Amino acid sequence: MAKLQDDETNKIYSTNVACRFMDMETCRCSDYANRTTNVPTCHVISLEKLGQFEWLPETCAYRLRLHEKPLPPWHPLITGDSQSVHRANISVKNKCISELDAGPLEHHLVDW
Repeated sequence: MAKLQDDETNKIYSTNVACRFMDMETCRCSDYANRTTNVPTCHVISLEKLGQFEWLPETCAYRLRLHEKPLPPWHPLITGDSQSVHRANISVKNKCISELDAGPLEHHLVDW
């Protein structure tokens, strides 16, 4: 999801705007293998670089592991089911819009 950062305060704001390659049904990248070529600003996240990504959702498995917190019971790494996040209404499924249709990001601020 696209983020905006206030130039004066450095505060980061979330939007409901998804990358053009996000499959809105599955909430997965439709060209994952080429994501950093297609979108040079796409972040490759790893445990080693997590300190750089404090803006990740509080439910993100990487962030939870960084802070040595357990994964929630609905998390696909716990359930073994990629749909569990959708059933728990935690995913962005049916809550986002493609960057191709969005217009100005500041019109799409959210507080999830």
